Amino acid sequence: MFDIIVKCGLVFDGSGSPGIIQDIGISNGVIAALGEIERTAAREVFEAQNFIVCPGFIDIHSPSDFILLVEPPGRSRILEGVTTEVCGNCGLSGAPLLGRAKEQRQKSLTGLGLPLDWSTLQEYVELLHKRRLYGNVAPLIGHGNLRGAVIGYENRRPSQKEMNRMVSLLKEG
Repeated sequence: MFDIIVKCGLVFDGSGSPGIIQDIGISNGVIAALGEIERTAAREVFEAQNFIVCPGFIDIHSPSDFILLVEPPGRSRILEGVTTEVCGNCGLSGAPLLGRAKEQRQKSLTGLGLPLDWSTLQEYVELLHKRRLYGNVAPLIGHGNLRGAVIGYENRRPSQKEMNRMVSLLKEG
């Protein structure tokens, strides 16, 4: 007995092969069977005729580091089919948040009502887990956050001590 059967969807498996119309049997949140499955073999049946069924999409360049923390956490991306987001590209990231980097984020995110009460990548990841996101997140550490946390946004080269601190923050993350 399956928990759910998705009936007659055009299934693309992510391998690049053409889609095929088939049923999907799901048990305990895991795909347990593909093919032709009797309707009576599940508690719930979703009709997927005229719909495409496929694995979730991975957004490898997502700017959602902070939006993921706003209610509902990550729901809009799931509705688009995105199940995994890689955040922290382009220098901006959810952590580390220290010094000028934290000050700048607080100013730019005021309208979201989001308290920036974390500093490290570990604390950020723990916060994401507590929020019970709809999808998966792979956070990167933005070079802009490292620089902003240590020397702010002055147009100059870091001293050796500042560079060592940035490297330390990166390794810690």
